[in-house]
Amino acid sequence: MLGNIGALAVGYVVGSISPGALIARYYAQLDITAFGSKSSGATNVARMLGKKYFFVIFALDFFKAFGYLALLGLLSVTHITQLCAAAFLVIGNSYSCFLGFKGGKGIATSVGIILWFVPHIFMILLAVWALSFSITYTVGISSVVSCVFLFFLIIFNQLPLDSIFLMMFISIWGIVRHAENIHLFFSR
Repeated sequence: MLGNIGALAVGYVVGSISPGALIARYYAQLDITAFGSKSSGATNVARMLGKKYFFVIFALDFFKAFGYLALLGLLSVTHITQLCAAAFLVIGNSYSCFLGFKGGKGIATSVGIILWFVPHIFMILLAVWALSFSITYTVGISSVVSCVFLFFLIIFNQLPLDSIFLMMFISIWGIVRHAENIHLFFSR
């Protein structure tokens, strides 16, 4: 059986696997962390290689998180360990041990985590993101709006305290990782 420390370590390693970096390297011989926003996430790869890559990379980052948490659930890993492993998935995504501790912003990975733990909130955030994107046409700002909205949703929903901590972590992480996007959006 996977121990608690093992679950966290594997969570970090799984989070560190970067579909964006792998696809950019394979299809364009490109170190994606050296171009554009220097993120290995779906938006930057789509910006550099084309929009079709956005959906592929987003889905792969999403499913690596959701799939790993589902595996932990099948292995009867405790709820608190699953929550901690989820945080390590996000950290690994943003500070990948395979990319010199660079990476993505953690949004697609976080979306997989949110669907696993709080599917009712996932549906609301999906609608919020879509509405925000229809107004701003900016993926990063729409993600920030969703992170802010997540913060308020967890206050008004009756979630277990440990789940609240994880969702607050995801919310704050997403906002902080998009600080440059926020600055650029409001300075134009």
